[in-house]
Parts: sequence; structure tokens; C-alpha cells
Amino acid sequence: QALRKEFTRLDDFLKNPPGPLDAYDFNMLIQRKKRENEKKNEEKPSMASEHHHHHGGHDQELLGFDSFIQDLAVSDNWAGLLSSDLKNLKHALNVTGKATNSVDQFKAHDAAESVVAKINIVLQKTKVQLEEYDSFVEAMGAPEVGIMSTSGGAQLSGRGLRARHGEEDDDLLEANVEGDENGGNPIMRFIQDVTQRLTSR
Repeated sequence: QALRKEFTRLDDFLKNPPGPLDAYDFNMLIQRKKRENEKKNEEKPSMASEHHHHHGGHDQELLGFDSFIQDLAVSDNWAGLLSSDLKNLKHALNVTGKATNSVDQFKAHDAAESVVAKINIVLQKTKVQLEEYDSFVEAMGAPEVGIMSTSGGAQLSGRGLRARHGEEDDDLLEANVEGDENGGNPIMRFIQDVTQRLTSR
């Protein structure tokens, strides 16, 4: 009996997940989703295939920031998730009739393991979505420091820009590098080295 009560409690939670919608509005949302799915199933296979090919990206479920648990419950059909397990447990507890206390332990054990696996999937999927929203809140609540607001400001490079009036125009290929034994630019030495290798063949 304790196992049956636990199954019932979990099934009730899946049918009434937390969120902004009350029980009535949430039930209406489920019914509307069922009608939409039935309408899609009535479409011809060719039309459904063509629709999926051209508009497959638009069929993705959108989750609300404060209603994502209820949105997941609707899209994944949490309301009927444990229906088969409840039936299996009922059969396991009534093997030889209500007058006896006989229980099919193996069938009850299988039903319990099935429920545990399904609940773990629900919790994992919900946790991942919650952590994703937490990261959004953290990012928006603590904006990064601007690059120019740091101590001393950022030193922006002007390499590659045309020299302004009154400034010396440093030619990259003609610039001398301090400490260079050959007194040349590294890029220039590379070009000369490649040229020598090609001409020496």
C-alpha cells in the first residue's frame, strides 16, 4: 500500500507541476496541445513530410522563463507518464483477488524501477533547464567591466592604419627591429630566406 501511495503522489505532481498557470488553465493548455497533435496526425504523410522538410525548425518547443516546468510537462506528456506503471502495480497487488494479501513482487519491483527511471529523466531535464536560466540571471545581474573602464584604460593598437598628418609612417617591411643582428625586419628576413631557397634549386 505504501508503494501505491508513492506512485499516486508522484503521478499527482506530474499532473500538477509548479508554474504560473493554475490547475484549470494548465488543464486547458494540455487539451489544446492534444488537439494540435491530433490535427497534425490527420495530415497526409506527404504533406507532413513536406511541412517537416521546409518548416522543421519552427516545430521546436519554446519554454517560458517562469513557466518552463509546465511547458516541459505539456510537451513531454507528464500527465500520462506513469499511467502504464500504475496499471502494472495494480495488477501486481491483485494477483489472486482482493481477499488475499498476495503480491507479485517481481512485477511490483519492475514497476518501481520504471517509475524511478522516468522520474530521474524528468528531474535531469528540468535541472538542466533551470541551470541554463540561472546562468542567464547571473550574466545579466553582474555585467562585465568595460574594456576602457579598467585601470589606465586599454591601449588600442594602431598597427595597419594610415599615418596621420605630422606622424611618421612606419613601414612594416622597412622597419628595423631592435637587437636584430642583420638589422632587418623578421618578415623581410623570412621573405629573403624563402626566395633564396627557391632560387638555389
